Amino acid sequence: MKDGDGAQEQLVNELAAMRQRITELERILEISRELTSALTLEPLLKQILATAAELTDSKAASILLRDTRTGELRFRMAFGSVSGKLMAADIRVPIEGSIAGTALTSGEPLIVPDVQADPRGAGRPTAGLGPTHRRAGGGEQAR
Repeated sequence: MKDGDGAQEQLVNELAAMRQRITELERILEISRELTSALTLEPLLKQILATAAELTDSKAASILLRDTRTGELRFRMAFGSVSGKLMAADIRVPIEGSIAGTALTSGEPLIVPDVQADPRGAGRPTAGLGPTHRRAGGGEQAR
């Protein structure tokens, strides 16, 4: 009978995981519908950030674009408690040695649980703006 209990528990866990995945996929579908209806870039970027933060359970998110003239990364949009300060500060982030630069050059998304403890976050240009718990990045380059 104990084997039956273990199998039932496993099925319950798998069902819960599948329900969670369905919820996430439904949310992605909903967002994709909203994104295809966006007519201007600003609301689109805000929606992308809010969704990225929601799906990664992050308190903040940002989009950095590569400035083709200087080679630096610049914040294009930010979401979270320090987003206003971040956008007003016109912060430039070097590609070499930064978390965002690593995501850009690797072409892979990056989730950093503790930016302050990561050596690529040490001395970061956003240090005075408040705590950042997590960053997600991708390999997109703006031209």
